[in-house]
Amino acid sequence: MIIEKDKIPDDLVKNMTKLREFLCQHSSLFKNIFRIRSCASGGESEVFIAERPNSNLIIKCPLNLDEIKRAMNEAQMIELLYDHTNANVYITEPLEELIVYEEGTDNILFYCVFYERVRDEMHNSFPKVADDKKFLDVVGETIIYFYQGIKCLQALHKVGVAFSDFKHQNILVSFLSKELKLGDFGMAITMQDDENVIKGYSDGYTSS
Repeated sequence: MIIEKDKIPDDLVKNMTKLREFLCQHSSLFKNIFRIRSCASGGESEVFIAERPNSNLIIKCPLNLDEIKRAMNEAQMIELLYDHTNANVYITEPLEELIVYEEGTDNILFYCVFYERVRDEMHNSFPKVADDKKFLDVVGETIIYFYQGIKCLQALHKVGVAFSDFKHQNILVSFLSKELKLGDFGMAITMQDDENVIKGYSDGYTSS
């Protein structure tokens, strides 16, 4: 999409009303978003939940040019994994990218990517339990998710991808189907024979 620079509100990512209106106007697939609420906020990206009549979405909006490039690379990797590998059942599906260029230039003014919404993060999925029966139920569910996590990493490794950020905030689960999926491939790397440095970690840490 090409748009005039002054057509992008300065506070677009910070103003959820303006963001909802902008996305409904310019998205090809999702014109029926009725509310947007913040999901996660950081120095690199803002993440929102977009509420729709029948399903919700996750929208990731990077905050600067470097993070836009990183988010675009992340989305491309996820699309390739989702479309061409058996790991797709363990990955949040990318649904649409919205790229806004400044008119007459290659400057990217705004970028966001829509992902499917999985029910919850794993660390919110297990309430504190007070009796043995509920505790055993939770242990049983944990084993199911742990097995799926190992299968997911195994599927990624078979196609030469290291997830590199396997933690409970990035493990998403569905209460109803008991399915596990990974979110946030921002630190994922393709593994090469001569590659021994992992993004986000120091040489001293990786060699210890």
